[in-house]
Parts: sequence; C-alpha cells; structure tokens
Amino acid sequence: MAASPLQLAKIAYAERRRRDQEIAGSEIFGEPAWDLLLFLFIAMQEGRIVALSTLLDAIAVPPTTAIRWLKVLETKDFVEPTRQNTDHQSSVTLSEHGNLTILQFFSERR
Repeated sequence: MAASPLQLAKIAYAERRRRDQEIAGSEIFGEPAWDLLLFLFIAMQEGRIVALSTLLDAIAVPPTTAIRWLKVLETKDFVEPTRQNTDHQSSVTLSEHGNLTILQFFSERR
C-alpha cells in the first residue's frame, strides 16, 4: 500500500531533523520555508492548530529567520496567521493554497 501524503510529509520532516542531529555543520543545508511548510502541513492534516511559539521551536533555525520566512510564505499565500480565541496566542496555519500545494506535491510521490 502506498504511503499517504501525511505519512510522506512526516518522513520528510523526520529525515530533516535526523540530518540536523547527525551531520556536523548541517545548518548549511537549511531550507526554513520547506521546514515550516512541512510542519504546518502535518499539523493541519492532524487537525492541530500550531501556536507560533511551537512552530518556532519545531524548526532548526533562529526565531528571526523563521519569522522572516513566515512573512515571505504569507505574501506568497502559503500560510496565514490566526489568533486562538481562548488565550489570544498567535498561531499560524497553511492557507488553502498552501495545503493544496503540499498535498499535491506528496500525492504525486505515492
């Protein structure tokens, strides 16, 4: 049975984190935008809302770099900021365009 887009995204994300841990100097391989999109796609597929602080902790770049890339992804309509009503904490989600783009990317690899 072929892996689902969610399973493929989880594998890709896990491999990127493994590479970060196992290869000295792995920061030269960084693709913060892709890491952000992978993490947000996985969260969306699992029905989770991602707090901005959680997202910043989940990828292997300084927070300023992640914020800069989030702004780029927002201008390209891949992500959108949201605000959770209960605690007023900022959160981020994939836009419909972002979700469909990543879904299609991983669907074509099945």
